[in-house]
Amino acid sequence: MKKHSCGAILYTIFNNNIFIILGMEKGEWFPFKGTKDNGETSEEAAIREVYEETCGTVKADKIELKCNYSTKRKHYHIGLVHVSITILKEFYNNRAQILHKNNFSSKNYAYLEKTDIKMFSLDSIRENKFHDITCIPINFYYQHLEKIQNSLKKKSINLIPVSVVSPETQSVRLSPLMI
Repeated sequence: MKKHSCGAILYTIFNNNIFIILGMEKGEWFPFKGTKDNGETSEEAAIREVYEETCGTVKADKIELKCNYSTKRKHYHIGLVHVSITILKEFYNNRAQILHKNNFSSKNYAYLEKTDIKMFSLDSIRENKFHDITCIPINFYYQHLEKIQNSLKKKSINLIPVSVVSPETQSVRLSPLMI
C-alpha cells in the first residue's frame, strides 16, 4: 500500500515579486512535506510537516491540498501557503538553537530534516532543475502565483524624479506615481 506524503510549497512577496521557498533535503530542493501518521487527515499531516520542516516557524491553520499526484511509491497532497519573508531568519535561528542544544531526540530530528531553505523568484523558477516531486506542484501552482505577481506589479508604486525642489533643503524630491 502506498504511503501519503502531505505538505506545501511556501511562497512570499518581496519587492512586489513572488518567491517560492523550498527546503534542501538529501541534496535536492523539495516542498515542505512528509508522511501522514496513523489517524491524521492529509491536511493535519500537511500542517504538522510544514511546521516541523520549517523548524517551527510556519504554523498554518489550514492548508488546501489542491495538488494531488502519485508516484510509484507514494501519493502526494501538496498545498500552497503564503508566509512572511521573516521565515528565512526564523528558520536559521530556530535550527541553530536546536543544534546548539545538541537535542537530537526523534521529535527534534524532524525539525532538522531540511538542512537549508531558499527563495526562488517566480521569474527564474523555470531555469532551475528540480526533482519531479518538486516540479509537479510548482507547475500546478505556477499560474496562480503568476496572477498574484501580475496583480502586484499593476498596483506597484514606482518612485520617479520630479521637478519639485524643497525650499528647506534645496533637494529634488521623489514622487510616487501609480502605474
